[in-house]
Amino acid sequence: SRSDWSSDVCSSDLESVDRIDEYRGILHIRRHLAASPLFKGIPHFRDTRIRMLRAATLDELMTVLDEIENMIDRQPETEETTMTENAINQ
Repeated sequence: SRSDWSSDVCSSDLESVDRIDEYRGILHIRRHLAASPLFKGIPHFRDTRIRMLRAATLDELMTVLDEIENMIDRQPETEETTMTENAINQ
């Protein structure tokens, strides 16, 4: 199941999967995620980012985004994580 957070992150981009096929829609979403500042400040994020950007299906991508949400939930509150959460909630 998709979490609220990952759906919020990709909500506008998910429309591209509905309009075009899943493969091209995922490529579109991955481009936006690669340029996104949403993940700044998450420690040891490199391997997760690589998995996120290599996701080949929507289910795979949502699984990685759920893992990222868990990473954010486990982080101690800092100014940087507050900025990240504010960016997500906009």
